[in-house]
Amino acid sequence: MDTKANTKAISEIAASQMGLITSAQAARFGVSRNVLAYMARVGKVERVEHGVYRVCGAPYSVNQDIYAVWLSSAPAQMAHERYSDFDGTVVGGRSAAAIHGIGDFFISPYRFFTHTRLNSKRKNIIFTKRLVDKADVVFTDFGLPLTSITRTIYDLIYDNEELSLFSGAFTDALKDKSFDADRLRVLFMEQLASKRCIYEQYFDEMMNIVNG
Repeated sequence: MDTKANTKAISEIAASQMGLITSAQAARFGVSRNVLAYMARVGKVERVEHGVYRVCGAPYSVNQDIYAVWLSSAPAQMAHERYSDFDGTVVGGRSAAAIHGIGDFFISPYRFFTHTRLNSKRKNIIFTKRLVDKADVVFTDFGLPLTSITRTIYDLIYDNEELSLFSGAFTDALKDKSFDADRLRVLFMEQLASKRCIYEQYFDEMMNIVNG
């Protein structure tokens, strides 16, 4: 495959992935790691994450970095393949709250929930093995899967998030038409039996906000 064909293949893949492509995806189209390394040297692509490259000239987004980490978690799969066949890797916790715009959280360190155990040596990436039903997953307009607002509230409680930060997130969640109090109740049915005492402060706080 010549340079023109390599560039065309990479651009076509990256077009639907925020301008990003993994080396494993490129290999599926006959573009080797050596070719990607050469393209990086001549300024056609730039490395943004281990095994993930950005096509130079592609628009930059503040969420591009966390999207790159998500791509790297299953590098051989195309984003559209993961949309249609959800693999269980989803942005959650504080990172999801930050993207949803509820509460006062920073997106980093990047928090992901996964169905299988994944590890990262980077301090700003956290993979937690936690099952998330596809019904509790939403996709951003740029294609990143994250927990729904309702599920995000559940996880903030489950993680024993600081109460003052949780209060701000819950207050904001109530203003969003997608928030589903009935679904939140279902999510907690099994947890309440054994951990009611741990979560008591959160339920009291929620009632104060709802009735306030």
